[in-house]
Amino acid sequence: MGAIGGATVRIAFKTLGCKLNQVETNIMREACRGSMMEVVPFEDEADVYVVNTCSVTGKTDRVARQLVRRAAAQNPEAAIVVTGCYAQLQPEALADLPGVRLVLGNEEKHDLLHYLATMEENGPGAHIAVGDIGRAKEFRSAPLRSFTGYTKAFVKIQTGCDFRCTFCSIWTARGPSRSEPPDRVLEQMAELVQSGVREMAVTGVCIGSYGLDLSPPTTLAALVRMTEGVEGLERLRITSIEPTELTDELLETMATSPLVCRHLHVPLQNGSDRVLEGMNRNYRTDFYRGRIEAAAALMVLERREGGAWRWAGLLLLVCSLSLPFIDKAFHIADTF
Repeated sequence: MGAIGGATVRIAFKTLGCKLNQVETNIMREACRGSMMEVVPFEDEADVYVVNTCSVTGKTDRVARQLVRRAAAQNPEAAIVVTGCYAQLQPEALADLPGVRLVLGNEEKHDLLHYLATMEENGPGAHIAVGDIGRAKEFRSAPLRSFTGYTKAFVKIQTGCDFRCTFCSIWTARGPSRSEPPDRVLEQMAELVQSGVREMAVTGVCIGSYGLDLSPPTTLAALVRMTEGVEGLERLRITSIEPTELTDELLETMATSPLVCRHLHVPLQNGSDRVLEGMNRNYRTDFYRGRIEAAAALMVLERREGGAWRWAGLLLLVCSLSLPFIDKAFHIADTF
């Protein structure tokens, strides 16, 4: 679908939600450029609009619907493609919106070009392509050689989640945890460095689970150590990680690595053990405190002769809290 009647197809993208969605939008955008489509701003008139949705809250669902209606108003003749977590969870609701021709699940978004090329074969109206992501076993992605709109690049190393928190729908929208093999991660990082990127952040749905599904298994800490061999990479960030996956191995790697930024986003979700139990979180507040103290001991404090402690570094800690049954989230940042 590089051209219609000899004219270049104009395609526009809009992303809602997490860093992983941003990575996947960039992958789709790069694939379309490679197929001779013209990528234009979402605010401009386009032939195809792609909305990559989030479904963490009811508000993001509403914003997604508004974006679809805005695209339809900008060009009533345009084909609108809706994908992402909202599309995975409620495809029929999106298919009924004006202008929608394709609703693609989180696995199917990787085949965007195929669905665009065969769209006319489906006839008028919306075509839904959303599979059973709960059965997904393969890590699907594509290498990024640039990261549009950012001074640093996010590298997708994992997707899916094996936790079953009662307040969260992401595990149903993303499926089980799947990891990119380390050699492919390092290859992509090397390509990004060649394009001028010097700072990267590894991202996914639950990156602390990285490598556990591979054969042989590996860990996030082991991958981080491997990145030190990527020539030209100057800075590496670790995105949000579960407290149970903030292992001693990872903390020690962060404390000694010349690349890793001393920044941790560790979701607590709630300060009440009773509420954490109701959320089906697999830790309690004492465990969380212990992990944070372990991080501080390795990256902030240093024991001197005689047993005294002194300040030895800086750690930025971001702690996420969620109020149960209320569609709000609070973020607290503490600098030690």
